[in-house]
Amino acid sequence: MPDLFNILWALRPEGLTRVDAVGLDPTILGFTMAVAVASGVIFGFAPLSQLSRMEPAARLRQGNSAATRRSQRTRKLITAAEVAIALVLLIGAGLMAQTFARLQEVNVGFDPDRLLTFTVSLSPQRFPTDLERGQLARQIETELAALPGVVAVGGGSHLPFATWANWSQSAPPEGVPPTDSERDKYHFDHRAVTPDYLTAIGARLVSGRFFEEHDDMSQQPVIIIDDAIAERAFPGEDPIGKRMHSVRYVNTSFEPTWAVVIGVIDGIRDRSPALPSGGQVYWPFAQSPRWELTYVVRTEDDPSDLTDRVRSTVTGLRRDLAPSNFHVMDEYVATATAETRFTALLAAIFSGLAMVLAARGLYSVITYSTAQRSSEIGLRIALGARGKHIFASVLGEAIQLCVIGVVVGLVGAIGLTRFIASLLFDVSPTDPFMFGSMAVFFLGVTLLASYLPARRATRVDPIEALRME
Repeated sequence: MPDLFNILWALRPEGLTRVDAVGLDPTILGFTMAVAVASGVIFGFAPLSQLSRMEPAARLRQGNSAATRRSQRTRKLITAAEVAIALVLLIGAGLMAQTFARLQEVNVGFDPDRLLTFTVSLSPQRFPTDLERGQLARQIETELAALPGVVAVGGGSHLPFATWANWSQSAPPEGVPPTDSERDKYHFDHRAVTPDYLTAIGARLVSGRFFEEHDDMSQQPVIIIDDAIAERAFPGEDPIGKRMHSVRYVNTSFEPTWAVVIGVIDGIRDRSPALPSGGQVYWPFAQSPRWELTYVVRTEDDPSDLTDRVRSTVTGLRRDLAPSNFHVMDEYVATATAETRFTALLAAIFSGLAMVLAARGLYSVITYSTAQRSSEIGLRIALGARGKHIFASVLGEAIQLCVIGVVVGLVGAIGLTRFIASLLFDVSPTDPFMFGSMAVFFLGVTLLASYLPARRATRVDPIEALRME
């Protein structure tokens, strides 16, 4: 178990709330031990109480059939309950695994493969003017693009799925009344990007154009929006050429201004693959230069192989640049899905343990029941019953228990899986395929668990069985 705990600890999401505060609490540990001891005493006392009420003469007279029908029903009820609980957990784990698989297939609006990212600080203390920051940003981009193996390079103020805060402001379209209630409908995230950023990250242009070198302070303010903004601000209209009242960063302060929409892109999911874009406004970096820039470098091969060359190239331009926070873009995507992956892992572990316990319970009950029926089986064999009939009889008892547990488990799962609906993505909490496949899977587990007891029953020696009776 310590190894399992270490594995789970290593796989925990970095953003899991207060995970470092988790530890062994003496109160909880004592309570758990008390429950375990009480469970052992209660479940151990039940058969003893039955035996104490039985007359010795009756006990000797009944021999191997001393187990009453009530005790048999109790064992079968407990086993069926184990099956039901295990099935509920298996269905929950299956739904979480299906959610994780669907998240991997989501079109996040860009291509995260073979992207190296790093951050460069362009603080006003070292680069006091917007022109200096804009020129240096372009120079870094040009030098990196010339490296062997580099396909495209671009820089932006924010990366998709990055954990630092987004810059968000109202950007209402022209003609919207300047009231707070109306402007709040057009509150979008803002980005400042270099001309090649959207191309480098793999964004898809829906209409209009990307930024170009001449989109600088000498030109009119221009922006690119995503399709979520286009649908909300310009429903049924072509947004190209329309104006929006946005905010840009000029001379270390925010400046409200009118900007012309020159392009529309597919929305980029930046918080989670499960959440569509809430709307993103892109400014050209030359018209809204920020004090920090994160570059994306698309490569032909493994992007991490270029880390040292990229670092040396940037520091070669200026020693005080000190690029930092090197990552592969896939790491950001993995972090965004880490919580779902971790939840699916936990569900799989606990459902697997429950399945093993249920299979063990089935095996024990069928083995014990077969042993109790040894005289009956021996008599049937003596009267000419074939092995396949004995085998089918034992399997039938196991399948009956499984069917009862499965029916109860399916009903329970329909009610309980609704509580995890908020954790699911593009998956119904009552997915019929998942419910059906898990029920069939558990039937297969039942057949495996009862195979050995059934085989053993066909080899009962009728003479020995009758002599014992």
